[in-house]
Amino acid sequence: MQPIHGETPRRVFLKKIGFLGMTLALPGALFSASEDLLNLRISDFAKKLKPVGRILETEGYYVWCNSPIYGPDGKVHVFYSRWPERFGMGGWIHQCEIAHAVADNPESPFEFVATVLQPRPGFFDATTCHNPSVYEVDGTYYLFYMGNSNGKTNTKRIGLATSQSLYGPWEIPDHPLLDAGPEGAWDDHCTTNPAFLRHPGGAFWLYYKSWNTAEYDQAAGQKSGATANTAWLRQTKWRPVHQACR
Repeated sequence: MQPIHGETPRRVFLKKIGFLGMTLALPGALFSASEDLLNLRISDFAKKLKPVGRILETEGYYVWCNSPIYGPDGKVHVFYSRWPERFGMGGWIHQCEIAHAVADNPESPFEFVATVLQPRPGFFDATTCHNPSVYEVDGTYYLFYMGNSNGKTNTKRIGLATSQSLYGPWEIPDHPLLDAGPEGAWDDHCTTNPAFLRHPGGAFWLYYKSWNTAEYDQAAGQKSGATANTAWLRQTKWRPVHQACR
């Protein structure tokens, strides 16, 4: 299957998966076709993986985007996205909150502790809080996340909450940590999916996902997909304490 001009790797992959699913549904399907589609190679590591079942779920909620961290109490703390199931799978963009759960070890069931971040009317995260990613830096915990203010992608902005304890309280600035780029820039649509890294050289790096609005609209109009799944580094020297206190 050759990609159509303008298609993204993600869209091509999804087409391949969909085609494979239809193939497997046919009686006597030939697996020779799947070799060209997926070219599967199972590593020795993958062969050793054993499923343990669900360890974090909440009745009446969708659960997504978990970010684990070991705490000073020796327990595993997970910060995750959740929203009421009545809003369907699309509820992440306009009804999501970030919750905290704890377990004695990664394999044991997690117990809900508290809701950490909820939408704040009048702020950049007025309609959703999503994509949690938690880190510890010099005794302070930094909880990166995405918030939006209109339930749509064009107001998605990366925010940051800080605390001296994984149990809170969490301080949340009124403004996003990282705004979208200027009109015409590759990231002028939004900032989302934060991934933080403390470089051995001492700098703090923040990777994130975004895309250009004009390219996105054009691609959507052509029904050929948007080039949205690209992460770039805009800032290489970033101090979280300075940003959080601004």
